[in-house]
Parts: sequence; C-alpha cells; structure tokens
Amino acid sequence: MRSPEEIAWSYMGTPFGHQGRKPGELLDCAGVLICIARELQLCAPDFDVVNYAQQPDKTSIHDACDKYLIPVRRSEMAPSCVVTMEWDRWPQHLGIIGRYPSNPDLLCVIHAFARQGETDARVTYHRLAPHIQSCIKRVYKFPEVAWQH
Repeated sequence: MRSPEEIAWSYMGTPFGHQGRKPGELLDCAGVLICIARELQLCAPDFDVVNYAQQPDKTSIHDACDKYLIPVRRSEMAPSCVVTMEWDRWPQHLGIIGRYPSNPDLLCVIHAFARQGETDARVTYHRLAPHIQSCIKRVYKFPEVAWQH
C-alpha cells in the first residue's frame, strides 16, 4: 500500500480546479486529501466534503480536519502528515508533507496551489522555507493504516 506522500507525488502536475476530485484531470487542495483517503480506503469511494467556498471562514477547514483526521503536535510533523495553512487571516489551505526531491533530509508541502489570477495552477510542491512554515497552523495524520509503522 502506498503512503499518503507517495500518492500525493503521483498527483503532481494535475491542473487545479475548485472542488476538483479527479487525479490527473482536476484537483483542489481538499481534493488531494479526499482522493488519498479514497485510495487508502479510509472512506467510502463516494465520500466527499463539498459546497465550501473559495474564500475562507474562521473554522470550517479545522472543523473538517478535526472530524476526519488525527491531530499531532507540530514537532511530530513528518512525511505523509496533513497541514492546514493560512495565507491571510483564516486557515484556507491543505497540503501533504513530503520529502524535498533534491534533498530528502528537508521537507516540502505537496498541494494543489493557485495564486490569485493564475491560469496554469497545478498540484505542485514547495520547500518548507520559513515563510511557508509560518503559514502552517495545524498538523494532522490520517487514521492508522498499513503503511504506518
């Protein structure tokens, strides 16, 4: 069974689309997590979290993560963990922690990422540089599955 990190890497380059749920065709940041959970059989194949706005609110992203994932301390952040991120005022983004390709001792975040007005947004990765780390608000892991030790 592949790990969440391995699955996320397999989505690399998938075009961004709000509420996209088709790896290789269209994904958003929540879609990455939902499709990973489906592949790991952590949820029903038709499970989804829908009708969320592109603009963040105060609590909905954390409410959903608290319901379906297991919170861990920031000091326990490792490959395959899920992170919530805040760009401005409220948490509004999700990603999977991975090993940075050119230096596996460093971490990165794998996510469906779209800058305001960007027309070629895709699933990509960014090194966990200080400005990215400062955006991370909470860390979670998927429920226990076979790939975990």
